[in-house]
Amino acid sequence: MDGARLDEAVKLAIASENPATKEMTLFLATTFGANEPFDTPIGPLKDRGGASGMITRHGYIVAEWGRSEAGGHDLQRDENVSYDGRWPGMAAGLEFAT
Repeated sequence: MDGARLDEAVKLAIASENPATKEMTLFLATTFGANEPFDTPIGPLKDRGGASGMITRHGYIVAEWGRSEAGGHDLQRDENVSYDGRWPGMAAGLEFAT
């Protein structure tokens, strides 16, 4: 594995962060919530963090950046990631317990 290319990939991921505001109340009000009925959030919203991620190879973590380094995770998105991760398996005809 080329360390320079790995560093380049991490720098690109950080530089490609979503430019939208991290304040979730403002983000929701100015994006899809601006045109939808019943757009008032129910319950508290947590502002999103900066770009984070990790790269693995052969089961080993070879690079990390952002909140993943501190073991942090975004509870607002964990459910979506878990659910969205099922679709490729479903498309392949695999079954998952719910």
